[in-house]
Amino acid sequence: MLFRSDDLAARGDIPTRVGFLKIDTEGHDLAVLQGASQLMCDVVSVEFWGDGHALGKSPSPVADMVALLRARGYDSFIGLCHDGDTTVPLYSSLQEVRADSWGNLFFFRSAELYRQLIEHRDWLFVVEMSRERDQLRSQLRSKQRVIEELSSAATERLQIIEQLQTAAAERLRIIEYLHPIAAERLRIVEQLKSTAAERLNIIEQMAAKLGRSPLKKILKRLAVYFPGFTLLERNNDAA
Repeated sequence: MLFRSDDLAARGDIPTRVGFLKIDTEGHDLAVLQGASQLMCDVVSVEFWGDGHALGKSPSPVADMVALLRARGYDSFIGLCHDGDTTVPLYSSLQEVRADSWGNLFFFRSAELYRQLIEHRDWLFVVEMSRERDQLRSQLRSKQRVIEELSSAATERLQIIEQLQTAAAERLRIIEYLHPIAAERLRIVEQLKSTAAERLNIIEQMAAKLGRSPLKKILKRLAVYFPGFTLLERNNDAA
C-alpha cells in the first residue's frame, strides 16, 4: 500500500517541516513531490534524466519538477548535470541540460541560503575540481583513442609481417627444392665442358700429326657440313 507524504504528515507519522528532503525513487520523484505539498523543507533534492538517456523516457520530466517547486516558492536551485564524461553545474537554469543528461537538482526555499552556498569556497572548490577532472578524463579518452589507433595499426602491420614471413618461408622452400637440381645441372655442365676439352685436345693432337696442309683440307670439308669449323680454320690459319 502506498501513502502520500501529506497523509503521513497529517497522521503525525512524519514531521511537517524538515531541513533537507532527499527524494530518490528511480524516476518517480515527481509523484513524490506531488504528494508532499504540505511538507515545509529548506532544501529539496531530486534526481532526473532526459528522454534521450539510455534509461528511456523519464516519468519525472525535469521541467515539470522545476515548475512544481517554483510554484511552491523554490525559485533557486543548483544542479549537477552529467553529460557523458562531463559534469556541468546548473544555477537555476536548464539551458545546459541535454536530452541524454542526468543528474541531481537541489532546490532552495531561501534565496540567501542559495547565494551563500554558490559563493562558498568549498562549493567553488568542488566545481573547480570537477572541471579539472573532466579535462583530465577528456585527455585520457583522447589518449585511449590514440592508443587504440596505434594498437590497430600495430595489429595490421603484424599481420603483414606474418604474411611476409609465410611468403619468405615458401620461397625458401622453393629455393631449397631447386638448389640440388641446379647443383646437378651445374655438375652436368662441368662434365660437358670436361668432355669438350678432352675432344678438343684429341682434335689438336690429330691436327699436329696430320700436318698443316692435310688439316686445312679436312677443315674445309668439315666446314661444308659444320659451319662452326670455319672459326677453327681461321684460328688455325692465324697460327
